[in-house]
Amino acid sequence: MTDILHGVLRWDAWYTHNGTPDDTVTQVERSLSPAEYHFRAPFFAEITQDGKIQMPCYTQETFDREMEYAIDAGIDHFSYVWYSHAGLRRARDFHLKSKYREEVKLTPCIDNNAIMKDYAHKEISELFTDPCFKKVLGERPLVYYFGALWNKAKITDDIAFYKNYCQENNIPSPYFVIMGVGPKDAMEMGGDAISRYSVSATDGIPFRQLMDNTVEIWERHSREGMEYNIQNVLPLVAGYHPLPRYKNPVTWMEVSENAYAQYATAEELYDHYKEAEEFIKSGKYAPTTDIGITILYAWNEHDEGGWICPTLKVDENGNQLYNADGTKQIDTSRIEAVKRAIKGL
Repeated sequence: MTDILHGVLRWDAWYTHNGTPDDTVTQVERSLSPAEYHFRAPFFAEITQDGKIQMPCYTQETFDREMEYAIDAGIDHFSYVWYSHAGLRRARDFHLKSKYREEVKLTPCIDNNAIMKDYAHKEISELFTDPCFKKVLGERPLVYYFGALWNKAKITDDIAFYKNYCQENNIPSPYFVIMGVGPKDAMEMGGDAISRYSVSATDGIPFRQLMDNTVEIWERHSREGMEYNIQNVLPLVAGYHPLPRYKNPVTWMEVSENAYAQYATAEELYDHYKEAEEFIKSGKYAPTTDIGITILYAWNEHDEGGWICPTLKVDENGNQLYNADGTKQIDTSRIEAVKRAIKGL
């Protein structure tokens, strides 16, 4: 096995504020507005005079700054939860226009917003031959599914669509990674590998325990995958702490007050990546895997609790800190830890 490919999931709710009370960005602004959560807001967010988090105009320049952080850290690809919504797709639209579009590759993470949807079929299939789309194992397009057993039939049909499209257009069959199902079901759906979108937590367990729980998933996936010849893409976690959504509920999920883990330290994130590297290079991983891939939850699940995107640097009261020249201070500790791990610094 040669190099390890490090992917990161993106859920891009941090687009321009439009003031609509039930729009996604309005809800996530509200969830991070308590002062105790200001340190979790993305670096381009603003803290208003009344102490609220607000998203300014999300631009190509902002997106390219995110790309620069990811490139510097050694991130191989962004996997976008695929939406037709104008705001939720804005970041991947900027990806396609970015001067860095081929330095961090693009892949879809297809959930029920895109499974068996005509718009997604057209957009994704037409990108298979684009140089910015991530390919593995002989130019196979890399495709993730955020699936569940209740959606098994639709995912099976969706995978069949893309396989047929590729066959008809002389494109290598995609490499399908299905998150959240076992190897037998993944095999029956037409998948090549299994993974997870995230790993949840309860009772405020230490992040180290969440890391250990994730390693147990790696081991189980590898062990069970051998029986069905299903490979293993290692899920990594940057945290799980959705309490902002408990205190300020959102419309798309319900959160329990004890469903969280303690925050990760930068050193723990570094250790997590190094453990994944060791696992991939070990005999536990190799028998069922032709390629080493990790997929991190997440780049920017800021209010759900998994992020490595740089954030605002604030004081103990949630007030923005500034440099001597008046520019905002930015907390890059998480992305720097990932960089040290990936690049062996």
